[in-house]
This record gives sequence, structure tokens and C-alpha cells, in this order.
Amino acid sequence: MAESLAVNVGIILLATVGIYIGSGWLEQSSDTLSSYYGLPLVVQGAIVAAVGSSFPELASVVFSALSGSFGLGVGAIVGSAIFNILVIPALSGIVTHDDIESSRTLVYKEAQFYSWKLSIDNIPGVGGAR
Repeated sequence: MAESLAVNVGIILLATVGIYIGSGWLEQSSDTLSSYYGLPLVVQGAIVAAVGSSFPELASVVFSALSGSFGLGVGAIVGSAIFNILVIPALSGIVTHDDIESSRTLVYKEAQFYSWKLSIDNIPGVGGAR
């Protein structure tokens, strides 16, 4: 038992170091590409945030598909979407002392994003759908 615990802790530490190094490469690459193509910092930040926030879900789907458990990947994606829609705005409202503004345009934009994401995730061979 202790041997497998040590192996698991070692894997977690190696994965953490790999993610740290990879995030540095991602940031440097996005800086280089955005300056080459003349993209504004807002677009660069949105792309990095999108990749960074979606990668754990992608990894969950890939590993669950490889292990034959498609429901786990779908659950991770749907759970993440529910968390993003319900918990993050609620925590933002609780933490800030300022008023939070919302509009129909903001809700429409977010609905489009999640519709697109769920559509992609349900394409066979891409998001784990059969």
C-alpha cells in the first residue's frame, strides 16, 4: 500500500511540474503569436483562458474514453458547465463589494459558447460520444 501511495504521489508531483512548465510555454507561445499577428491582449487572454480552462475537461474525456468509461467524461464536461454557470457568478457576487452588471447580450454570448462546446463534445470521436 505504501509503495503504491509513493508512486501515486510521485506521479502527481511530476504532473504538477509538467503543467507548470507547459503553462510557461503556452504563455510564451501566445505572446509570440499574438505579437506576430497583431492580436489585442484581450483576444490573447481569451484564447489562453479558453485553452487553460478547457484542457482539464479534454483530458478527462480522453482518459475516460481510453478506459472505456464514457459517462465519466460527459459528467466532467456537464459538471464543469454547471459549475461555471451557477457557482462562479454567485461567488463573484458574494466576494465583490461593487455592483455586478449583466445584460441580455452577456447571457446570449455565454449560451452560444456552451451550446458550441456541447455540440463539439458530442461529435463522435472528438468529445467521447459514440
